[in-house]
Amino acid sequence: MLQDLNPEFQQRVAAWLRTNLPPEWRTDNPGLFRAEEHYTEVRRQWTRRMNAGGLLGVSWPGEHGGASLGMAEELILAEELARACAPEPLNKNALNYIGRAFMLFANREQQVRYLPRMRTGEDLWCQCFSEPDAGSDLAALRTRAQRQGDTWIIDGQKTWISLAPYATYGLVLTLTGPSNSRHRGLTVFIVPMDLPGVTVRPVRQATGFRQDFAEVYFDAVAVPDSLRVGEVNSGWKVAIGCLDYERGLNYAFRSLKMLEEARALGAAAAGDRELTALSDDVLAVAAFVRHLSVRWADGVEPGSASSVLKLLWSETHQRVLAARLAAAGSGLDPEGGDAAWSAAIHEWMAGQPETIYAGTSEIQRGVIGERLLGLPRES
Repeated sequence: MLQDLNPEFQQRVAAWLRTNLPPEWRTDNPGLFRAEEHYTEVRRQWTRRMNAGGLLGVSWPGEHGGASLGMAEELILAEELARACAPEPLNKNALNYIGRAFMLFANREQQVRYLPRMRTGEDLWCQCFSEPDAGSDLAALRTRAQRQGDTWIIDGQKTWISLAPYATYGLVLTLTGPSNSRHRGLTVFIVPMDLPGVTVRPVRQATGFRQDFAEVYFDAVAVPDSLRVGEVNSGWKVAIGCLDYERGLNYAFRSLKMLEEARALGAAAAGDRELTALSDDVLAVAAFVRHLSVRWADGVEPGSASSVLKLLWSETHQRVLAARLAAAGSGLDPEGGDAAWSAAIHEWMAGQPETIYAGTSEIQRGVIGERLLGLPRES
């Protein structure tokens, strides 16, 4: 439990949720997922409601529209949202990592122009990093930006891009140096998603849902140099800044959500030793989140510890989803019937990429070995 870090804030959030979260918007309501368009619209309205309640970007500085609170309050909020089964705000990408990377690397004009609407959800953002042949190995990407005076021409393809069909802007990682320069020749650009030459193709997954997931094509897209984030050929620092926060804050929030799933399992376990052990593992992940939250509250950046968290969360959460699927299929929840099985199989299928996106488990182990343990880089 994180509430003892700021009990007054926890009580305020809990009271606000009791008043402002409609029962039909709770994620334990199967009707919420009857159609993707419906779920997306609920998330959009929930984003507006959270913004009106002052609960978006609580740790963001006041100059960017935030509440200037700390990471402890951000994590308390995440735990209360999980406990209430609240949907995710539609602008979670911007809140959790794109916006924070802007605070570190964007110039003042870009911060003033984009951060306020990014935080509120008025503008939605997607992160265009991965490519068909450069998923976890981002330094091998091929999307190229070539300079023509004060304009850059971007050509290439991105894939597995969350929120791309709804995004106002994309944060796009491109190759601007020689083809063999890898991380020393990358540059990041802000790309309005309605520019000529940008094509978004939604990808329907095995679940039959999640059309917010897409491929994005760039065909001679002209972007002014004013939309470049950071220095030319220094985009690797911006990308790593995004990824450290994505693997850190994003998965801290998801770990707290997993606590509620584990509690539900525990209630159905009836002394099952394997489920009890799994619940203990979830509590261990949550304890690690608490440890990191204290460090973040002291101003320590996520860094390589974010890889530890992403690895622990993704592999443990897949075990939780498998246990929920087994429970639904074995009659541990006799009241749920077919609805419980349908929800469990949907979530299990959706959870299979968790050890792949935001860096595979193999990549995370490599980062941990090299950056935390000081082991030699693999040849």
